[in-house]
Amino acid sequence: MLDEWVGLGNLSAGWWLIQQVVAPLVALDRLTYAAVLAGAVEARTDALPVFAADTDRLRSAIATVCERLGDTAARAALERGATWPTRTFSLAHAALDPNRLRHR
Repeated sequence: MLDEWVGLGNLSAGWWLIQQVVAPLVALDRLTYAAVLAGAVEARTDALPVFAADTDRLRSAIATVCERLGDTAARAALERGATWPTRTFSLAHAALDPNRLRHR
């Protein structure tokens, strides 16, 4: 779905999807991927307004990442995401790759 939206030029929908996968990545213990993607989402200056529930879910996921990874590693990953906006979609693909999910 991400490829379709990006291919159609609907980057807003692509970014929305990336925001939605952060919490499932945390649940799958893909913490670094989740933190980098969350950092990219938070750093966007052109983001459309989001629903409060989406914001709460993202903040809760970030808090869980900080707790599990430790503040230093989590903040480093969040900052990395904030500086990688052009690589965010390819990173999302890697994070969601079924082969990588099986072999952490």
